[in-house]
Amino acid sequence: MEISTKYFDDVSVSEKDIVFFEDGIFGFEYNKKYVIIEFEEGSDNLLCLQSVSDSELAFVLMNPFNLKVDYSPQLSDDDVVDLQIDESSEGVLYYVICVVKETIADSTVNMKCPIVINPQNKRAKQIILDNDEYTFKHELKQFTEGEG
Repeated sequence: MEISTKYFDDVSVSEKDIVFFEDGIFGFEYNKKYVIIEFEEGSDNLLCLQSVSDSELAFVLMNPFNLKVDYSPQLSDDDVVDLQIDESSEGVLYYVICVVKETIADSTVNMKCPIVINPQNKRAKQIILDNDEYTFKHELKQFTEGEG
């Protein structure tokens, strides 16, 4: 199927590539279906989470482990149930939403509320971590300065 996107014009996506957020994303609960598009082929450093139904609704995502190697999100029992994660589930994916500012260094990422995706069934959820180490606005420059 063809979808219109915010950053990539029209793209062709497969139904199997659609990730489903039962509860939507905080502030965008009405929108449930998205696709992930790489800004650079083969890289998960910078991704686009594009709404399937709203071409103007797209989030810039980053792999938090590329920013902070010791990032350690913990899923609650409810999160595990919602995402239908079991012992056969491999490679649960975590991404953080990036707010792009005029300079990359001043751009921020929300390490407190990552997006979690079960790649086996494409179920996704934005969670809130119960960890004071992570905040809603970490400036990207803190990771390059070794403070992250």
